[in-house]
Amino acid sequence: MPIGVPSPAVAANPAGIATCTRAAPLPADRPLAEADRIRRRAGGPGFPISAYDQLTAVQVRKRLPDLTKAELRKVRTREQRGKARKSVLGDIERRLAA
Repeated sequence: MPIGVPSPAVAANPAGIATCTRAAPLPADRPLAEADRIRRRAGGPGFPISAYDQLTAVQVRKRLPDLTKAELRKVRTREQRGKARKSVLGDIERRLAA
């Protein structure tokens, strides 16, 4: 890119403020999901999804198929009291209705 010519990203964001459209996945996302599955199978205590508050909506939704209806209700309550992401809540409601 020639000197003095802004890159397309800067031209689209003249203030030069860094923006991100997607959150980077947690490096330990897959191992945490697997640990959650194992803990739930063993009847271990705790919230059904580890590191829940750090997960994106996409990451949470990927873990919902593994949950029982009781666990889905726990996640729904926490989501309603927290970030209240429509995509997560909608997916939970669809799974509970099935």
